[in-house]
Amino acid sequence: MRHTGRLCYGSPVPPGRFDEFEERFNTQITAGFGMTEASSVMYNPPGSRRSGSLGNETGAFDVMLRREDGTWSTGPERARGELCLRPRKPNVMMSGYHGDPLATSSAWRDLWFHTGDLVERDDDGYYWLVGRLKDTIRRRGENIAASDVEDAAVAVDGVVECAAIGVPSDTGEEEIKLVIVLDGSVPLTHQEAIQKVAKALPRYAAPAYVEFVAELPKTITGRIEKYKLQNEWASQHTYDAASHGFVGAGTD
Repeated sequence: MRHTGRLCYGSPVPPGRFDEFEERFNTQITAGFGMTEASSVMYNPPGSRRSGSLGNETGAFDVMLRREDGTWSTGPERARGELCLRPRKPNVMMSGYHGDPLATSSAWRDLWFHTGDLVERDDDGYYWLVGRLKDTIRRRGENIAASDVEDAAVAVDGVVECAAIGVPSDTGEEEIKLVIVLDGSVPLTHQEAIQKVAKALPRYAAPAYVEFVAELPKTITGRIEKYKLQNEWASQHTYDAASHGFVGAGTD
């Protein structure tokens, strides 16, 4: 295809897709991060893209990370926390949610706009999306990041992708269910999957249930639709680790 385009800008996509596009159309792509409430907050500079990252700061916003313990990090050190913003320039951010002052005041706390996104900043100032703050599972008084369980699962040979969700518990709060897609490269049983994942996690974060599926439900942009998994979590294919005698999953 003949064209004059030399640079494209877009949102982060699955690894490899940018490379495919660049090769096919002989152009360069850079990716960034923005939101409805704010314009371009971060971007990957042309020629310095780090696949899968949000990029680094554009300079239009002050950026802070609010750690789980309530402390703040402005950089440049490596840190993990909720992404919080404050505009440096006029007209780069909304003035509020239309007709909803309560939502506006809730989002703007401590004179910072709280995005609800959990991110990590690396040593070079690039940001990486970990997940949504609300994507946590409350089990026996512990707040467990779904991403921590998922990271432990994808490190297991044969696991290509997964989703950790909170499901109802007989003892109150939630239990953890892990939904896994296998690539077929190695044989893996439900019990082996639970054991290998639990070995990499604190005991309270061990999944109580696991299910193998052919694919995960996703939006058109590739985001996993966890609500669909939660709506039908107790399928006939769900493996209950505790009922099979595995101490550590769903037990204390």
